[in-house]
Amino acid sequence: MIGDQYSTKGVSIQMALSEIYQPHNIILYRDGAVQSTSTSIVVERTLKVYLDEKQIAVLTCSPGNWTELGIGHLFTQGLIQEPGEIKSIRHDEDDGSIWVETLTPKSSRTNNISASNPPTSPGNEERFHVHDLLQWIAELDRQSATFHLTGGVHSAALARNGSGMLVRFEDIGRHNAVDRVLGYMFLNNLAPDGKCLVLSGRIASEIFVKAARARLPLILSRSAPTMYTVRLAEKLGITVVGFARGSQLSVYSHSERILFQ
Repeated sequence: MIGDQYSTKGVSIQMALSEIYQPHNIILYRDGAVQSTSTSIVVERTLKVYLDEKQIAVLTCSPGNWTELGIGHLFTQGLIQEPGEIKSIRHDEDDGSIWVETLTPKSSRTNNISASNPPTSPGNEERFHVHDLLQWIAELDRQSATFHLTGGVHSAALARNGSGMLVRFEDIGRHNAVDRVLGYMFLNNLAPDGKCLVLSGRIASEIFVKAARARLPLILSRSAPTMYTVRLAEKLGITVVGFARGSQLSVYSHSERILFQ
């Protein structure tokens, strides 16, 4: 089974730091003084994604974890539905390509989800404690080593009630970071019940639809949602929490899922 093949233990799954950024000499001007110094700059690569021999996308992304990213992209675009569809996955790190072959190739596969055509609502009513949410967002910040070093990546993670953070990724693209997380969730056949998508950036409608496609009941971010996201969340029964930092957060939709005491 695909999920068994790619199951990984540990809280944080992330490409080697030496791959995601490189040192570079710069001239720094600060407070009237000029000096030569070294800094770290994030690496930018491309990943070509193929489904049943057809090129689906070329993603501009951080290097590493090609399988999670490629599968996550196909899943969040509605092009694959479940791990049982997949016959094989292979990738070439040097070429920056991933090939996914399904058991029943369909020439008519299309992107069938969008903000105007959202997926179904989550299928569980498990509740989340506010202290856990604040702990998860603080942990996301603590583990975001590449961001603190370079300022050039976004972070996304998957957390679970009673277990904390399950997996975390950083990427130069916030959509890619989310796709990596959801790709991991897909490959390991993880049910959405009691799970939360944890983000460092804005919850725009495109990001929301990815989480809704995975039927996640809760999206948590350090940043803000858009009004369109909030309206979709209200309609689909998904809880959106933003501006989570320190000891505060804001709940924008379906607050009944949050335990405040």
